[in-house]
Amino acid sequence: MTRDRTPAQIIMESYAELHPVLRKQTTHFNHDSRLRCGGMTANGIQAMTDLWFINLGRFGDWINPRGEGNIIRALWTIFLAGVGVLNAEAQPTLPLSSRVTPDLTKPGFVWRVFANPANTDNSLSRAEAALAGLLKDAAGNPLPNRANPAARGAAIAPSFAPIPTNAPIEFLIESAINLSQTQGDGNGAFTPDLQMPGIPTLDQGNDGIAAEILTFLELRAGVITMGVNSDEGFRASAGNLHDVFQGLVLGEFDGGRANADTIFSFTVQEAGVYPFRILWEEGEGGASIEWFTVKADGAKSLVNDFEHGGIKAYRAATAGPRDPYVQSVKPGRALRQLNQAESAVEVVLHDGDNAAIDDASIDLKIDGKDASGKKRDGRTVTLTYAPERIQFPSESHTAELAFKGTGGFSRVEKWNFRNWKNVVLPATVVTENFDAVAEGGQPAGWVATNFTVGCKPGEDITDQKSDTYKNWVVIGTATIPLVDQEGIESVNPTEKLNGKPLTIAMLRSGKVLYAESDRRCSGESRQEVLAGIGDSFGQTQFIVSPAFNLSTVKDPMLSFGCGYVQNQDSFGGVEYSVDGGNAWLPVVYFLDSADIILKNDGSVDGMKTLNATQSDSSLWTVKGVVKGKSFGDAIAAPINDAIGDYIVPRVDDNSTEGKRIEIFRLPAAANKADVRLRFLATGSDSYYFFIDNLAFQDVPPDQNANTTTPPKLTYGIVVGGLKLYWDGVGKLESAEKVVGPWSLVTGAGSGYQVNSSAGIATYFRVRQ
Repeated sequence: MTRDRTPAQIIMESYAELHPVLRKQTTHFNHDSRLRCGGMTANGIQAMTDLWFINLGRFGDWINPRGEGNIIRALWTIFLAGVGVLNAEAQPTLPLSSRVTPDLTKPGFVWRVFANPANTDNSLSRAEAALAGLLKDAAGNPLPNRANPAARGAAIAPSFAPIPTNAPIEFLIESAINLSQTQGDGNGAFTPDLQMPGIPTLDQGNDGIAAEILTFLELRAGVITMGVNSDEGFRASAGNLHDVFQGLVLGEFDGGRANADTIFSFTVQEAGVYPFRILWEEGEGGASIEWFTVKADGAKSLVNDFEHGGIKAYRAATAGPRDPYVQSVKPGRALRQLNQAESAVEVVLHDGDNAAIDDASIDLKIDGKDASGKKRDGRTVTLTYAPERIQFPSESHTAELAFKGTGGFSRVEKWNFRNWKNVVLPATVVTENFDAVAEGGQPAGWVATNFTVGCKPGEDITDQKSDTYKNWVVIGTATIPLVDQEGIESVNPTEKLNGKPLTIAMLRSGKVLYAESDRRCSGESRQEVLAGIGDSFGQTQFIVSPAFNLSTVKDPMLSFGCGYVQNQDSFGGVEYSVDGGNAWLPVVYFLDSADIILKNDGSVDGMKTLNATQSDSSLWTVKGVVKGKSFGDAIAAPINDAIGDYIVPRVDDNSTEGKRIEIFRLPAAANKADVRLRFLATGSDSYYFFIDNLAFQDVPPDQNANTTTPPKLTYGIVVGGLKLYWDGVGKLESAEKVVGPWSLVTGAGSGYQVNSSAGIATYFRVRQ
């Protein structure tokens, strides 16, 4: 490797040798693409910005990297693997600046806990909100902390009542973190478990718990391997914990699970004492957490059990003066859709110990626009940005923050985020509210298909076990409680519609399109169906709409009132087609968090998630082939890496959080006269999924939009080839090599069909 070529040139030149791997990539060049190799940095490969590439050398094995700079990441990772230049997966390193001086007289941990069974969302975002006192009931009132101050458990003393009532309470633990909601449980590698402080709650409950563990660990220099055994989710972080950008996430599991290990490693440059934090949460059922280190031979030691080889922990320490810092950011940094979304962007800054923030110097830009709403409260400054325009939670945004402080302090941060949702619906172009449809049937032109076991012969609109509910069916809202009473009147308390808190009447009225799975028989056992004995297990229901005419719609979106309740074995989704149902494109897929597989960067690995073998999903048989062993069998869209963007977590056994107004862009449907929808619901005794007030709208253009956003190219597989779709006004070009030369595909518009040619590799890009 020589320095007379840029890293971008090295990558491209290496393509000739690596093309058997690279030629299967779908790759996105981004304006902010950066590559670093030694002292070299390539910024913004301008000649190739605003482009999406698809290779047609073979069909079926597609990879679509996402996010800013993915062309650099995708090609560079493969290139480095091929020539062995460096390890792209370096261990996280604790910053030296975070070292502290411990109080040797105070060993152990601070345990801060909140509990309220009214919100059992298995997510780390719920845990953070609980500890910050931000959880609210359906009426918008703060949820009180029901953790019991007198339930001392493993702590050295009881706690005190929370002030205010929605704040966490605090305990001090001098032993180790080997805790369970029940004294003497046998979770993890170290038994028996100690009693979790604050639990059981004041009303003798064990659900809806969130806690944080704060401590300072004495570490040797080198690579440290740690583990957390948790039931359910956790996040381990270290470094400058008070700052959302300078804290270092070491390992996590975000979602529900029975007690299980997560192992992670990090590097310590110099021996010393460093701050650590474990965030932990439990939704319903079991609750436990165990924190340990792992030696080279695999032996485990509890943190602070130094008599048995554990590292020492201290619950108090003295640190140097803090600079001004970023206390919180909402929505948080994320490369995927999460369960919870925020209606406004909020950034909280905090003065330093010796330097105050210069409020006039603060500059926050969201997608290149100046953010408004600056308010100082004591030593904090809160920045808010809440435009009236609709915001889709699936879309990625950029944020840039700069501020200064006294004494010459200055700081700049840039980050990406999703999960910004503001439901301000434009005028409806086409709608279907199902009110004109007779109960017990399907709307005219809709085609329902099921592989659902019959439970009770005959039609009975009031009986969920009857044949009425083998298919998606239209029923009245007054009928729903007769069929299923599982939280049927509840809505997500964080949701708003046109600026007003969502109510059940806004969510659904009159009649709805309904799929039932709860308390229905599941037929033969899964083992019998897998063995070819019997045709189906559980409930598998599909329904396809007739064509909707969106020929006059330039920027189409879909909205509907959604009543979806997740079970650990259920799968719900929506897809759309713009060519009469020949090819399908993803809109959204709902899954239990525990079934979503993530990549190292935190984004969803769609192919692994949808192709993973399941042990409790519904099964059905088509022409002698058993389907449903993986969730991907239920979808019609192509399973490629891009599909991870459409997989969204929903909370197991929670009848409230999935009741929301869903909104989605449909870029390939722009100016199309034949747009169809496909709804799917699978499960086995797995609650319900209903839809109402289905509507298509035309999103008005943003007069202040950043026009430099690259176009996005997607595809759908059809017989003999595929169809290419893109948004915006870009033009399609093709080439035989990824480096060109490129030629305009004359007359091609979104929906352009390409026929496959065996052994011939052709690349396509959209350029604007």
